[in-house]
Amino acid sequence: MPYLAHPEDVWACGGFIHRLRVQIGPLTSRQRGIPFEVDYLPGAAILCRLDLWDKVGGLPEKYLLGYEEAEFAMRIRGLGFKILADPKALILHRVGMSSERRPEYEYNSIRNRMKFGSFVWGRILGACLVMALTLGESIVKRRRLSLWIHAILDEFSRIPLAYDSLSRIALKYERIR
Repeated sequence: MPYLAHPEDVWACGGFIHRLRVQIGPLTSRQRGIPFEVDYLPGAAILCRLDLWDKVGGLPEKYLLGYEEAEFAMRIRGLGFKILADPKALILHRVGMSSERRPEYEYNSIRNRMKFGSFVWGRILGACLVMALTLGESIVKRRRLSLWIHAILDEFSRIPLAYDSLSRIALKYERIR
């Protein structure tokens, strides 16, 4: 999946799941030849048999802009299937979410990691692991502690993660930036 704006650069050719760090990321090296196994495929590039899609319930809707593909892939692999990237397939990707560290993206990332951590490690262990990891990252990278607290409390309160919640975060933390 090269970038639409820069087709010579690969945005992703599949992705990896780091279970212990409760993180996902793109594989960006250009592979040639035959399909190869990956941990997950980006949502824009998933091709799946309908019966298998239905069996695992499709992409989980609890996430917003990330991690749903990783959970979907783990469910598929749990049924004994492999996740393959085909280097001959070409999808130009117009990347939606910015990679810059804006408050709403940081908030979204923490919330999604909490959800994914609960899926991978269970609700209590997953929550504790992600809280420790994201708090440490927030301190090291000098991010806003209040934003971290806001994300954690919203996740524990089960406030739905939606575009309007990201807009509220952007407005609230814009002036603090």
